[in-house]
Amino acid sequence: MKAILNKSDQAIQSAAPAASARKTQAKVITGEFIMYTYDSTESKTYYYSDDYFSQSGKIENEHLRTMSAAVALTMVGVSKNPSERFGKLPREIGFSDIAAYELDKTGHDTVGLLIARRDIDGTPVILAAIRGDGYGNEWTSSLAAGVQGDPDGFAASAEKVARRVREYIRDNNIEKAKIWVTGFSRGGGVANLFGAALNEDPKGFRTTENDIYVYTFEAPNVSSSPKAYANVRNIINSGDAVTHLLPEGWGFGRNGVVLDIGDPGETIMTKQLTALEPYIEDFKSASLPGFLAECSDLIARAVSREKYADGFQDTAGRLMCLYENLAGAERKALSAFFARLAENIKSDEKLADALGEVFEDAASGQTADDVTGLILRNFEKTTRELGKPVNDEKYELIKNSAEPIVKTVMPVINEDLMTELAGESGEPEEVVLYHVASFAANAGEIFSHHFNNRMFSKLEKLDSFYGQN
Repeated sequence: MKAILNKSDQAIQSAAPAASARKTQAKVITGEFIMYTYDSTESKTYYYSDDYFSQSGKIENEHLRTMSAAVALTMVGVSKNPSERFGKLPREIGFSDIAAYELDKTGHDTVGLLIARRDIDGTPVILAAIRGDGYGNEWTSSLAAGVQGDPDGFAASAEKVARRVREYIRDNNIEKAKIWVTGFSRGGGVANLFGAALNEDPKGFRTTENDIYVYTFEAPNVSSSPKAYANVRNIINSGDAVTHLLPEGWGFGRNGVVLDIGDPGETIMTKQLTALEPYIEDFKSASLPGFLAECSDLIARAVSREKYADGFQDTAGRLMCLYENLAGAERKALSAFFARLAENIKSDEKLADALGEVFEDAASGQTADDVTGLILRNFEKTTRELGKPVNDEKYELIKNSAEPIVKTVMPVINEDLMTELAGESGEPEEVVLYHVASFAANAGEIFSHHFNNRMFSKLEKLDSFYGQN
């Protein structure tokens, strides 16, 4: 870590017009941080200055935006010594009194959080950084939408963050504070709702609207009644599927303002199903952000929030928790089991006929029950062939998940069965399972847009500090 004095003045003055209120220009501290990527790590540069907080939080600051991302992207995983590991970057830029919460574990109801402070001209700046990756079971609470208000999983985590920040303020006898909040992915969603809580009761946090600085990255839609707070900034890539969850068609959005740094010209090759091999073939090139928005709309049309909450979210959450806790050998056995199950299902003519009936009448509960029964028949056939891939308790949980999943997924398939679209020639065509087939075929590329290194590289291009190197 080192201080650089020669290039701070012009850049910070342009980003922070209120900086003239300070008696002296603050130095810019620069250093390196480790960013945990999908399958490795990268060393990245950060730039920090106290002057980031000399302007109102309602004013966009390109340098604070990138610095917030740097902090958010270190909040990955768990540690037996979380204050040391996750507090490394905050300490380098002068923050102290570090408190770590649930960063040494993960669970369905945990939320990893680090709080620290730095006094600037007599006023504490409180940093609240929320874990956004490498959190095992913690992410499964993101599936809990509930039936009303903000989604249950995100709301509970945001309330926990708010309570801990209040306690930190009380325990440190802080009378007036600036509050800096950041998070990536699920952590960004929690940060968004916490930002709303700060704006709804700034006095309760010993702050003001001008002293709130919230930056979220790749956050899903988490607010059932989004408000345009100027001090809450959401940086997204609309080519990232996570930013289209939860569906806007269920009434969800984001508090604050949104900056889309994705490429609107990003495309994918969409697909369609055919009756003959190869069964899935290219249809046409389409906008990736537009396609993902269509998928979100499709889900909202086919499945209500209430039906999702009643039949799917708890089942999916239990399955994800089960998978996260499997040992390596169990995961390998389960993968082999499902590969064989897929082969058995593919060759089951009775199941194919039952699926045809679902397509004719998705509202028929009896037809969905028939499909479930046939899937379970193949499940048991696979068990006879390979044996149980996990212990009895886990096996029964997986087996009992079939019915709620089928009853939730089938309406989506039915809604997508035939879509009339303009082909490459411009003429309308009936496309079979356009969204389902296209998403499945492009899943790897679609999910790569959520990788944090792609997002940070885009932020670097928008920050003049990086352009000077």
